[in-house]
Parts: sequence; C-alpha cells; structure tokens
Amino acid sequence: MRESSVMDLFRPLKGLITTLLLWLIWFLTAFTYFGVLLMTTELLEMYHSADSAGEQCLQKLPVGKAAECHHLTSKDYLDVLWTSLAELPAIAICYFLNRFFKRRISIAIHGVCGAALGAALLSCPLSRAGTVGLIFGVRSFMSSLFITMYLYTSEVYPTVLRATGLGAAYTWGRIGGIATPFIAQVMLRHTIRGTKLFYALTALLCGVAGLLLPYETKGRSLEEKWE
Repeated sequence: MRESSVMDLFRPLKGLITTLLLWLIWFLTAFTYFGVLLMTTELLEMYHSADSAGEQCLQKLPVGKAAECHHLTSKDYLDVLWTSLAELPAIAICYFLNRFFKRRISIAIHGVCGAALGAALLSCPLSRAGTVGLIFGVRSFMSSLFITMYLYTSEVYPTVLRATGLGAAYTWGRIGGIATPFIAQVMLRHTIRGTKLFYALTALLCGVAGLLLPYETKGRSLEEKWE
C-alpha cells in the first residue's frame, strides 16, 4: 500500500467535491457554534443596556448603547451555565438523527434546525429567557453536528486517507473558530439583527452543503480506496 499525500484528498472528482464540502461544513460548524457561544455574554450585556434605556427590543438599541460595557451579574453567569448544558442533549440529538436518518440527511437536519432557532432570535421583542432558550437550542444542534461530522468524515475517507482527511477538515474547523470573533464581538456592536441573521445563514449553509455531499456512508463498509 503506497503512502498517501494531501493531494490524494482531491482525487478523483468526487473526492475533490467531498473534501471541499467537508472543509466548508467544518469551518461553518465551528464558526457558528463558537460565534453563538461568544455572542451569549454580549447579548446578556445588551439586556442591561436595554433595561437602562427602557427599550424592550435589542435590535432597536442605538449603536452607542449596544456597545456599552456592563459587569456580568450572578444571573448572567447562571444563564451562561444553562446554555452550556446544551452539550448534554446534543448527544441524544446526534444519536437519534444518525440512528434513524442517513448521514447526509442528518447533517441537513442539524443545519436547518440550527438556522431556524437562530432566525427565531430575530424576534422582537424577545425576552431574556427566550434568548437563553434559543441559544441553548442552537448550541445543542451545532454541538451535535460536530459529533456527526467526526463520524461522517471518518467514514467517508478510504483507509489510506482517513487520518489525513480528518486532520485537514478539523484544521478548517479551528480556522472557523479563529474567524468568528470578528462577527460575534465586533459586528454585533454595530448591527445586532445582522449578526443574528448571519449566524442563522451559516447554519443553514451547513445543511445545504450536507445534502450536496457525493457519498452516503451509513451502512457502508470502510473503503480501502476511493470508489
């Protein structure tokens, strides 16, 4: 068995399409998950600004008010803790979707559900509890998508490329995590609605990209080479 190289990830044509789509999904999954994570404390801070301004809708806060800094309270920390518990139902979601649906359909459902919950954050006015609940939902589905992508990526690449393919895809996920603060913390201070919409669209794009993947891996034996 010959030694593989990174270039083998792009051969044949189906391999090229699979690799590029996987890199995109990994990038967007990390971008969305860590973006919503970072946005949580920013939004909780903005509720303090909204209360002081007598405004019920975060999206209507002036830029100056939205950019105000506030000390986090015990309630803020508790709400962040609640959203962090999203990792627990994520395991159940991943098991259910991958047990009863094909892998590509599962990826699509994750993306669409994450996008729908993200779009619901655009509701105005939206209570603090509603915001925390929706963030919890988005994080649950995107965390579950992470697990699903580990599963799919490990299954789709042939034996000689499995470690290389998974490592390269994982790298793009890390790049997504590095890039997301520019949206979650910088863009949010200028347009709350635009930032929420942006993350809803990135989650949706994960689902669309999942449907475009050339290979279905559920129930398929691990391959020694590309088909």
